[in-house]
Amino acid sequence: MSKQTKKSSSTQVNLTLEFKAAAAINPDGALATMFLAAFGVSLATLMQVADKIIAGKHVSVVMLAITAGVQVRGNTVFVGADHGGVKAKYPELIIEGQRDQGDQFNFGALHALGHVLSHVGSHDLCRKVISKAGSCITGEKLSDSEAGLINKEIYDGWSSDDKVAFGAWLNKAQIAGRPFMDEFCAAIPKLASDFKTKPAAAPASTVKAATTSGS
Repeated sequence: MSKQTKKSSSTQVNLTLEFKAAAAINPDGALATMFLAAFGVSLATLMQVADKIIAGKHVSVVMLAITAGVQVRGNTVFVGADHGGVKAKYPELIIEGQRDQGDQFNFGALHALGHVLSHVGSHDLCRKVISKAGSCITGEKLSDSEAGLINKEIYDGWSSDDKVAFGAWLNKAQIAGRPFMDEFCAAIPKLASDFKTKPAAAPASTVKAATTSGS
């Protein structure tokens, strides 16, 4: 049986207004969605999502996924669910319930998707994603670190059919998507160098106090 990328458990799910509205129209569908959501996102679904991303050249979604792929918790939480049209185009990557976390994304699914997309590309940055702690998709280069053990747990959960299907899919995806992924990765250093942060302005009360004390 195929294991899927799991969402973190929660003692309570606080549903969005959109979900409640849809559930009022189709309660059985809503319950079915909740049931399947407990098992996470399948590898077959991730391959379908990757196909859609590559075909549409959705660079913002690739950036989101491969950032999650380097496995640093919290490195995507400042991006909203509407970034790159993720909520509308890729609902598989969104957490329906608003939990006690700031992250609106299914981080496990994003992480695995980042590895799927990294296998498509041949750029050095794609290889770095995989070599950092190993691949949760193919099981290669798994490290003994905590991140590596998590990747191993995900990889061990895929069925033999999943693994065969991914190999067949990857052969085709690399032909169609490698130029896009490599061009995208080549642009990342420039994106990072163009990002500038400014020192936070001091609170008005602090500025006033400093002015008063110096007068």
